[in-house]
Amino acid sequence: KHMQVPMVPLREEILQDPAQIYDNLVARVDSLDAVFLVDPNNPTGFSLFSLFSPTDHAFREVVRFCVDHDKLLVMDFCFASFIL
Repeated sequence: KHMQVPMVPLREEILQDPAQIYDNLVARVDSLDAVFLVDPNNPTGFSLFSLFSPTDHAFREVVRFCVDHDKLLVMDFCFASFIL
């Protein structure tokens, strides 16, 4: 934000079904230069969502998308202790 880089949030719903993640991201490929994920998402709010639970399939789909479409993937695990 302080470097004047615009950020647009991805709706959590596009990442909830591992079978649809890749296609959901492809639908937004032109508007993405990088994917910045905080995992788990919203650890102190209503939902506790992680791309690594119950398996890592959802995370692998995000990685596959980033590799296939040359997108930078940035991960923030600052809330990881909440998922334990």
